[in-house]
Amino acid sequence: MTNRTRNRTSVLNTGSYLLKRYNSVGSLMGIETAVPISVQSLSQTCIDHISPRPYFDAPLTLSSKRIMPPRLLGHIDRFIDPATHIIGDYSSYAGGALRNIANIPSIGLPATSYWKNRALANMNINETKVDLPNFLYELRDFPEMLHQLGRVLAKKVKPSDVPGGYLAYRFGWGPLFSDLGTLLNLADAVEDRKKEILAMDRNGGRRIARRLGGQSYRVPFGGTYNTFTVNSTFLGTVLQGTYNLTYTEYAWYTAREKLVTNISALSAKEFDSRVFRSLLGVDKPAASIWESLPWSWLVDYFYDVGSMLAANAGYFQYNVTSFNLMIKQVVSGVFESTFLYPQLRYTEGRVNSYVLNRTQPMPVVSPFAFRGFLSDYHKTLIGSLITAKALRAFHR
Repeated sequence: MTNRTRNRTSVLNTGSYLLKRYNSVGSLMGIETAVPISVQSLSQTCIDHISPRPYFDAPLTLSSKRIMPPRLLGHIDRFIDPATHIIGDYSSYAGGALRNIANIPSIGLPATSYWKNRALANMNINETKVDLPNFLYELRDFPEMLHQLGRVLAKKVKPSDVPGGYLAYRFGWGPLFSDLGTLLNLADAVEDRKKEILAMDRNGGRRIARRLGGQSYRVPFGGTYNTFTVNSTFLGTVLQGTYNLTYTEYAWYTAREKLVTNISALSAKEFDSRVFRSLLGVDKPAASIWESLPWSWLVDYFYDVGSMLAANAGYFQYNVTSFNLMIKQVVSGVFESTFLYPQLRYTEGRVNSYVLNRTQPMPVVSPFAFRGFLSDYHKTLIGSLITAKALRAFHR
């Protein structure tokens, strides 16, 4: 197997401008100009592996950076002072650091361990549909949930005034109705799970391809490039602003699984019982206990203990014979100005950068996984916890 690197670039024309400076009696005193030049606007790299047949799954990295800077347009006819008159034109001029592709922030390493954990938990044939032990444990909060709902329906309080209202919906009512719906269709879920297990028992096992979701958050341009300025000797600053960026990371995977457990040695009744127990989480006490612990979701954010426990539990044993994990990271942003010289306007400016990684995480075991940033979802949860705490203190 041989490593191979391929690159692709393209350029943009920076446009131009011409300014003339006159004195109070109309005599030409100087000229300032910028002629069109070509600068790099796109940089793409592909790192892959080639081999003779048969072709094997191999790592792949695709990276891309593209900058489309804002362009200045307009006619200038302005007295800077009684003795200085500036006349000139900006013709789609992209100036200064705004057009420098090197100023697009680099993307760090993806959260491979985290997404590997999520994938292994997701592909577990023993995956729980309704965590029955945890479901019964959380019913202790049901009377208080009904009480708060009754107060809202009676219009005694606003939904926003209920301490922990968002949390009650997100972690109470939402999961409750979801679990009840699954329980009502449990017979169908049992049949579907049996079909999946039988597919894994065939020669070659079963192949799956699933999305794992994603997360995003806003980031500023860091360092000395936080604010970009386009200057003129005659006029001073003509354009200033920044790119407001959004970072997004999402993942998906493909895998092939082969059943190890000898299901032919099980009676039909025992087979149905095992499937039933796996769907209700009865075979995964450690994962259920962990989910019921207060603040376990916050620990999961940093180390994802819940996914690790879910990936390594259950009666039906299997081998993962192939595993491809794909992670795409995207940084994109739109230019927003904080200053624009009078009589000028500018076109929309954008930056876009992405890295796509395909890996074959081996060995196929679930590790402790650390993530380095708070997603917008987790910020919402923490903000709701703070709000609920404040409201409870206010109502005392």
